[in-house]
Amino acid sequence: MSERIYYSTAAQEVAEKQRRNTALTFMALGLMAGSVLSLIGVYRNRLGNPKKIGKQVSKQIEAGADLTNGALKKLEEQYQSLRQEVDHMISSVRG
Repeated sequence: MSERIYYSTAAQEVAEKQRRNTALTFMALGLMAGSVLSLIGVYRNRLGNPKKIGKQVSKQIEAGADLTNGALKKLEEQYQSLRQEVDHMISSVRG
């Protein structure tokens, strides 16, 4: 992760929110793309059974949710760690 210096905590929080939203957006896009590709694969293989399609979509959604939750937890942990480091640096500069 790159080291950045923010001039205010508000700017830092905005940057963190933007990063989190970007990550979630790309995860959601990946989930949708995976679902579409799996449906196309099912159609091409003539496995048009609606129950099978539903199960595949459900599995993709669960997998995407697991990945998203894991990534969100990691981001929150990193944010807390970063916040503590910044607070420590600010307090050491103030004296």
